Amino acid sequence: MPRARPILVVQHEGGCPPGHLLPWAHQCNVVLDVRACHRGAPLPPSLSEHSGLILLGGEMGAYDDARHPWLSAAKSLVIQSVIQSIPFLGLCLGHQLAAVALGGRVGANPEGPSRGIFPVRPLALAGHDPIMAALPANAAVVHWNSDVVTTVPGGATVLARDAQGQVQILRFAEHAWGIQGHPEVDAAIVAGWGRDPAPPAAAGGPGNDDIVALLETRQDELERIWRPVAKLFFAATRRPGLGPGGRSVVPLPPPPNTPSVGRIHHR
Repeated sequence: MPRARPILVVQHEGGCPPGHLLPWAHQCNVVLDVRACHRGAPLPPSLSEHSGLILLGGEMGAYDDARHPWLSAAKSLVIQSVIQSIPFLGLCLGHQLAAVALGGRVGANPEGPSRGIFPVRPLALAGHDPIMAALPANAAVVHWNSDVVTTVPGGATVLARDAQGQVQILRFAEHAWGIQGHPEVDAAIVAGWGRDPAPPAAAGGPGNDDIVALLETRQDELERIWRPVAKLFFAATRRPGLGPGGRSVVPLPPPPNTPSVGRIHHR
């Protein structure tokens, strides 16, 4: 019996590790190949040795390729995952990188920076989605970002929005999803983010200590909400017939000269 291929996980900074994804993958007998790109770990030119792709969050922006060159390689891998039907999941920055790679746009959230635990509002189509159908009506997720997807890529489907109408969950293609929030984090991870100064637009909102304290009380609840979604994603990477394992490499044009609007406070 051939050895199951691991899922490639792209990590952009030390403060945004895989978190809950590690034990959830272990429960599903799935191996995660975590590449710490901020420490110089290389990304493969193709996904021929992997059964899936996950892009984590990070403080950089979706157009910061010049400062963080591996972002271009990560975008190329997203395109390959869609072309080859290899399951993909993007979290926060990873969700935004995928949107840009596939022809969408990312910009400043017109409602200002978002920090805290906020409701997820699944749309009717989410109930028919292979993995997001697991979300309960009262789902919530941790947010810590300044940017959002402002233009949805062609062919993508919006599965959830927030109370202001901003995109929260996208299905980019048949086996590709993006989540604006952070289902993978726990209170210890978010406590590290709290060392960043709060952006001016967040003034008057809950303080970092308040957010961490709230997350400590809701960790079990949030795990119960998102563990089934993660497990369905992991199961999708094990389905026979997905992904031809080709070695095609997708070149990307140079990124536009668009600076991040949330460089310091983005996750």
